[in-house]
Amino acid sequence: MGVIWYKIWYDLWENFGRTVRVVLIIAVGAFAVGAVIGSKELISKDLSRTWQASTPATIGLEVERLGWKLSQPLMMA
Repeated sequence: MGVIWYKIWYDLWENFGRTVRVVLIIAVGAFAVGAVIGSKELISKDLSRTWQASTPATIGLEVERLGWKLSQPLMMA
């Protein structure tokens, strides 16, 4: 075993508590990233399906063009 590997193993075992915390933090972070990406996929699929299944209320609005003489006083008001 080389000097570098000996130093690495020594540092890991000397600071065992820190090593365990780092491993747990990395595992929790990886789980959190996976959960966020998975929930994004689930929500976007469900939102798309729900939107396509719904029938949102719509309204049609027709406006006739007013003559110049009638519309100018309305614009000045």
